Amino acid sequence: IASYDRAIVLKADCVEAYAGRGFSLLNRGRHEAALASFDHAIAVKADQKYLLAFRRYVQMQTHSSKNETA
Repeated sequence: IASYDRAIVLKADCVEAYAGRGFSLLNRGRHEAALASFDHAIAVKADQKYLLAFRRYVQMQTHSSKNETA
């Protein structure tokens, strides 16, 4: 995650860094932070449909995770 953060500092419009950070955060169970990373990526480049698909995937994982803990 730190590497992605450094990449974002160096190049704030690096969509791949936001997406990579989002997946890394998701893998660590940090769903809300992962959603925020994908939101940033979409804000930078909204025309990339794969980003919307990834965000939706994170939303589904977040919902699934919340149901498991309930």
